Amino acid sequence: MKSTHRSKEPLVCLVIPVFNENQSINESVIALASGSSHYKLLFVEDGSTDETLKTLSALKLAYDFELLIHDSNLGYGAACRSGAAWAISRQYEWIIFADSDLTNSPDEIIDLSKEILSGTSDVYKANRFKTQTDKRLMTRFRNLLSTFARHLTRLLIGPKIKDPTNGFRAIRTNLYSQFQLYSTDFSLIMEEVFEYLRLSASISNFEAHLGIRNANQRASSFRYNPNLLRNYLYWSQRCFLQRLIIFFRNLK
Repeated sequence: MKSTHRSKEPLVCLVIPVFNENQSINESVIALASGSSHYKLLFVEDGSTDETLKTLSALKLAYDFELLIHDSNLGYGAACRSGAAWAISRQYEWIIFADSDLTNSPDEIIDLSKEILSGTSDVYKANRFKTQTDKRLMTRFRNLLSTFARHLTRLLIGPKIKDPTNGFRAIRTNLYSQFQLYSTDFSLIMEEVFEYLRLSASISNFEAHLGIRNANQRASSFRYNPNLLRNYLYWSQRCFLQRLIIFFRNLK
């Protein structure tokens, strides 16, 4: 199929889900739009109840990005799926997912957008646990829960993905278009991991630093609540079963 992109159009779409980030969205737009020669920047405004949509609409007059709007809050997973569908329909070759609060460094996003175009893997997954220094960038409580979730999911998923629950990732659109996704919350990240295994995708890990929100930002929407942990465990178990299926299939 012939691409509809012009020669100077980026091949990568950077999808940024946004919910109630009016306090800091101006800073995020300026920082992320600076890399627009490397990717098409897409904000998915997920039904914010503050002035986020109004601010983004005003910023769009001055900065190069696209804006996709949910009339109500559908959840992180739903926002990612909407952004991916937008990128697929416009024939971008890659989708990068990153957070709206700049805890994923804009420089690292640009580096990733360059790396994936010269790489051979289908999926690039960030590993935020490179050093103890990186861990201290997180709150102590969240670090403990993140570490527990990482070890539990890796036990079931296997060593192929170093940081399964990390939401900073890049996926080829021709792979993403084959995913069968249903999650609307943050467990979409783990449901995607199941799809990697089901479709035998090639996966590369890359090291990334995880920042923390500053004093001007509201608290993160991410919460390790019982429902999310249950969903993480469910998809981790599905991944384990898929690994068994692949193992016995290869024995034949």
